[in-house]
Amino acid sequence: MSLASKVDPLAVRTTAVDLVSDQPSGHSGTFHYHQLAELHRFVDENVTYVPDPRSRNYVAPPEETLETNGGDCDCQAVLVASLFEAIGATTRLVTCESTDGNWHALAEVYLADTDEEAVSVADSLGEYYAPRSGYSQFWYDYGDEKLWYPADTAMGRYVGDIHQLAENGYVHRTESDGTWSWHNVEYDYP
Repeated sequence: MSLASKVDPLAVRTTAVDLVSDQPSGHSGTFHYHQLAELHRFVDENVTYVPDPRSRNYVAPPEETLETNGGDCDCQAVLVASLFEAIGATTRLVTCESTDGNWHALAEVYLADTDEEAVSVADSLGEYYAPRSGYSQFWYDYGDEKLWYPADTAMGRYVGDIHQLAENGYVHRTESDGTWSWHNVEYDYP
């Protein structure tokens, strides 16, 4: 069973709408970047990392992770993707391997098509995060002719954060131009 098959936006729609109700609305019926940041913040602050049962890989449905406030990286990735999809965002799930052979799962969200659009994304996310934490670097992964932003709540503190992924060998930054790439990665689309 694919990880993306567990993504269920309808199972968490009410929660997603409740959580973003005090954030700005998007233009032309789309979500606003602040809404995504708020959903990420909620999961990051309220869902504790809890390992799977011994000798079994268990991926909880998103509503179970939400109800229990606990789950490992793949449970959190499914929850984040479900919450984002519940407000109209496009996501994909990433399974990545570190340089020392560990595996990790996270969600990514599609927010832009061009580097110029990425500036607007960074400005908007910067407005959301500045009063809360001061985060200002929003990394993205270029694939499928889209810019995908990591939304990792197990290792990341905010949408676009790759610091822990880099420290743990899942991604490598290119010093010459500041871009980054995965060590070894697989994508799965809901």
